Amino acid sequence: GCIGAAIMLLREEAADGAVPDEALRARVASLAAEPAARRDDWAALARLLDQAGMTEQGAVLRREGAARADALMAPVFRARNLATARQIPQAIALLDQARAERPDAAARFELDRERAELHRQAGDRNGAAAAATAALEALRTCGLDPALTIKVVLDPQEEIGSPHLEPFVAEHRQRFAADLCFMADGESVSGDRPTLVFGNRGLLHIVISARTGHRDVHSGIFGGVMPNAAWRIVHFLTRIMDEAGTVRVPGFYDSVLPVGPEEQAALARLPLDRAAVSELLGIALPPELDTDSYWHRIMYMPTCDITGLVAGHTGPGVKAQIPASASVKLGLRLVADQDPDAILAAIRRFADETGFGDLMIEVGAVYRPLRIPFASPPAELIRSAVRDAFDVEPLIVPVNGGSNPNPIWMNIVGAPPIEVSYCHQGGQAHGPDEHMILDRIERGTVASALVINRVAMHLAG
Repeated sequence: GCIGAAIMLLREEAADGAVPDEALRARVASLAAEPAARRDDWAALARLLDQAGMTEQGAVLRREGAARADALMAPVFRARNLATARQIPQAIALLDQARAERPDAAARFELDRERAELHRQAGDRNGAAAAATAALEALRTCGLDPALTIKVVLDPQEEIGSPHLEPFVAEHRQRFAADLCFMADGESVSGDRPTLVFGNRGLLHIVISARTGHRDVHSGIFGGVMPNAAWRIVHFLTRIMDEAGTVRVPGFYDSVLPVGPEEQAALARLPLDRAAVSELLGIALPPELDTDSYWHRIMYMPTCDITGLVAGHTGPGVKAQIPASASVKLGLRLVADQDPDAILAAIRRFADETGFGDLMIEVGAVYRPLRIPFASPPAELIRSAVRDAFDVEPLIVPVNGGSNPNPIWMNIVGAPPIEVSYCHQGGQAHGPDEHMILDRIERGTVASALVINRVAMHLAG
């Protein structure tokens, strides 16, 4: 009750405009590309962490990481104040933009401006980050001081595979030493019920390029003589995967682990709202895809998807052109225990053996898959905290179909990562109308505060 009252106090202060630092509301640039703006982001972040009683230690990563490692997603500062969308002019502009760019989605989506926080990454994951920060403030407001060392890691490269995080953590392992990794991200798999996630699929994103000449040529003058780079890519793609969706690369499925009985039981308990999913996707799910098969495909089946194709003339009208260069982007979602490095080597070897050794294969992003046991004292503490905050039993999701850096904490630090999803299903992640209901942020704040307090009590014995 004390924590809940503290959350409402924080919300009322934000609604009344009594924000400690106005720069933390809507004036910090999002996805800043300029060095000066990135420095402003870090300065605002440092003030935010200081207000929550934390010490900002991002300087090491800025010095040793990539040049863009300090390009933070600044909308978290807007979200942490729990202001409603009508109080943020940028949110209204985004909603108008969404309706203009996606009329089909806008027809199905009506934002409740009294209840929703709307901006880039509101649900994925800045609303959850806001909840974690507000939880620390709520604990201090209640006069609670858990005997717990909390290390906050903010990874600005998560959307591109966190290329510098793993070697950085490995080099500074003692700095990241921990008993547990707790992360809030993503949205529910069913309605408004929060979820607990115990693993993730891996990711291997690659770019395959073909070049058959030094420039595009006229298809009438050189047709039949000049090799077509686009066809070169297409022919290779038909060898990688058949029409049933099976990957033909030898060894691709060799390391896939079977689904255990505990995981299968968890799958059987997951609901599937076929109508809601069909509306989100804009297609009808095939009748033969039952609930178990649906979740099995998302969590335990590796996939190979074309995420982009570039070749020839792609503007309006037609052009008599034979492209001399073409490329395709493939996103391979991997499952335990597939190794991204081994899969990449197998694809390159397959290209050589099938007569496509001339293709260039480059790596775009890599994440490793992970599966951890459901049963552990920290998992039960987190489950009870989420249940008490949301007044409903959270769904147990064995594996997140997406990918993230969680395996780093397990494999290098030895801290089992447990992920929760506070956002409702249909938060339009990565879309122009991405949003998160304020009630989810507030309840997520209570859950995060309870997790901190209960884990501290558990470790203290």
